Amino acid sequence: MNMSTSITIRKTLRGSLSPKKIRQEEFIEMIEADPGFSWEESSNKLTATWHDEEMPGPLDFTLQHDGTIDIYFRGSKYDLIVLEKMIQLAGKLKAYVEDSEGTVFYDPVTGKRKAY
Repeated sequence: MNMSTSITIRKTLRGSLSPKKIRQEEFIEMIEADPGFSWEESSNKLTATWHDEEMPGPLDFTLQHDGTIDIYFRGSKYDLIVLEKMIQLAGKLKAYVEDSEGTVFYDPVTGKRKAY
């Protein structure tokens, strides 16, 4: 992955003619069921912070207005930990994991993961 990375969880692939959105209720339910997350103060439950002891610091997962969940971080040896978390969450939402270049890391239809 690049030095600066953007990864997105989305219900349909980028460019879909009929995109489906991740609803705020789905996002809240998923976040509140995971003890590794806490809510950002004043986020209106649109941004959750993920804490993991293997990570050097917390990461924010943000539900965007277009119904996608985005995370931005600087690429490092922690890429695989972040990607695994994204795939875990996407599996619960039956959603794709895709980077800013369009590489699909998880396909909910087939359950396949891209080798990384």
